[in-house]
Amino acid sequence: MDARASTGRNVKKVHKTKTAKKLRNFDYSMLLLILILVSFGLVMLYSVSAYSGSLYYDNPAYYLRKQVIAALIGLVVAAVCVRLDYHVFAVFTWPLYLLSLISCIAVIFVGQSLNNSSRWLSIFGVSVQPSEFAKFAVILFLSTYIAKTPRELRNAKNVLKAFCMVLPFVIVIAYNNLSTAIIVAGIAFVMLFVASPQRGLFVLIILLGGAAVAAFIAFEGYRGDRIAVWLHPEQYERGYHTLHAEDGICPGGSERYDLFHHLRGARACRSGRTPPSVSSSAVAFSCRRDGGS
Repeated sequence: MDARASTGRNVKKVHKTKTAKKLRNFDYSMLLLILILVSFGLVMLYSVSAYSGSLYYDNPAYYLRKQVIAALIGLVVAAVCVRLDYHVFAVFTWPLYLLSLISCIAVIFVGQSLNNSSRWLSIFGVSVQPSEFAKFAVILFLSTYIAKTPRELRNAKNVLKAFCMVLPFVIVIAYNNLSTAIIVAGIAFVMLFVASPQRGLFVLIILLGGAAVAAFIAFEGYRGDRIAVWLHPEQYERGYHTLHAEDGICPGGSERYDLFHHLRGARACRSGRTPPSVSSSAVAFSCRRDGGS
């Protein structure tokens, strides 16, 4: 009986030691950065969505509430994953890689169309965006690849091989969502840049990638139009988003109160006009949407 009790105490002691070691080695700075980014994103979301939530759902926090729920679910999942041995994720590398790639291809043919763009799949009545899973698939794939072949990445050929394995995601996603494709390519670039000493190769990749993006924008005319609207919003009907964003940081009237009130007077509006108050800005936005004057 004493032997069993002693064994039990030893097991508990070992478990406590492992737990204490994990807590000591935990990356608290990373956790803090994540919480700061999530909090900042929630504040910005509320800032831009409060009016729409009040107008359409009679609740200024309508969009904020949904995002807070998603953030809490994410934190719970993260807490569970932290307790796991991260090596187990390597088992899912290829299944997730193939599933994500097939899902991204499926979006092109059977994806839900919203605002003239297909980026979502409906699975059992639930809309999912495969490109988001593709980000995780790329991170997991490259992490596994780098961990298994760290010395081989000293060779430029193997670095290009890794890029070529990510390239199908970039091409397929770029068909409907260029910005997300650039993010996926950026993730791969940063991970391989940290793991490989081939600095000259990465300069070449930046030049080739920039040329590819420019060619893609030129080929897809509407993407070039978006840049023109962003540069000269006052000349286009679709530039009201940029104009209202400028109103938020330009000098305003006495009734203007928003998260950026401390930036009033920082610079003049591009269009040279005095920004309206919050209420009149909202009315102008609503009239423009409804086709009114």
